[in-house]
Amino acid sequence: MIKLESDEEILLEARKHWFVYFSEVSVLVALLFLPWVGWNLFSLDQLFVLQGNTYHLFVFLYMTWFVFLWTYLFIIWTNHYLDRWIVTDRRIIDIEQIGLFNREESTFRIENIEDITIEIRGFFATTLDYGTIHIQTAGENRVMSFDNVPSPKKIKGLVTRHHDKLYSKDKP
Repeated sequence: MIKLESDEEILLEARKHWFVYFSEVSVLVALLFLPWVGWNLFSLDQLFVLQGNTYHLFVFLYMTWFVFLWTYLFIIWTNHYLDRWIVTDRRIIDIEQIGLFNREESTFRIENIEDITIEIRGFFATTLDYGTIHIQTAGENRVMSFDNVPSPKKIKGLVTRHHDKLYSKDKP
């Protein structure tokens, strides 16, 4: 749970675009059927007769393969569920889950933003409107990046508007 400052309001909460996860899960589904396709493609059923211990070994190896793929799917889902990018009216919070037991949380004040850059690369990113946002802040020359966020132009516009609003309050 994110602790907000007094009178701070969440403007946007974003996760990675659905197509990124769809791509990763599609690869997992293909890998799930890879042993079966390979077995049928090379007609190994005629070379090796699956009886007795050979059959049990094949089933054991396939189930081990399945468990590894299931574990990787769980890691993908955990990263999807726990990775968030929160924009409030005062700051930007980037929560990134790295693997199962590693998490990074970065916070930048909106008034310290110097530059916002968006990258939309590739056919699918252009068609489905997702990309990477890079935000550079004053002082430490730190850059916050959020990859594969949906509607990066809208998010850039939202952050820019609130930056300008906070910046104009500081000016006499």
